[in-house]
Amino acid sequence: MGLIVLLFHSMIGAIYHIPEQTIIFIALSNLLYGAYSFSLAIQKAKNIKHLQLLVFGNLFWALVCAGVVVQYFNVASLIGIAFIVCEAMFVIMLAYFEWKYRYELVSEDSSA
Repeated sequence: MGLIVLLFHSMIGAIYHIPEQTIIFIALSNLLYGAYSFSLAIQKAKNIKHLQLLVFGNLFWALVCAGVVVQYFNVASLIGIAFIVCEAMFVIMLAYFEWKYRYELVSEDSSA
């Protein structure tokens, strides 16, 4: 999704009524998250500390999304606010499930 947002950042910025630099920041952050989570997904032996970093990264990103909403609340379009709020809710949900099932998601031999 981050690549699509990056490719169409001008159009998305115009629809959201949010500066293009902020849209680019969101897109690059999504690409970074995608790369990190994909690297964890393809590892045979997953380390719990790496998974915990993913969980805390998701929670941090939800706070960043909240900050973007607060920063642009008076100027952003309703669709822009809605999409960013939905992204925050989605990453909170991811963090919840990643935390709840953290021990099932890692290999026993690499949990230290």
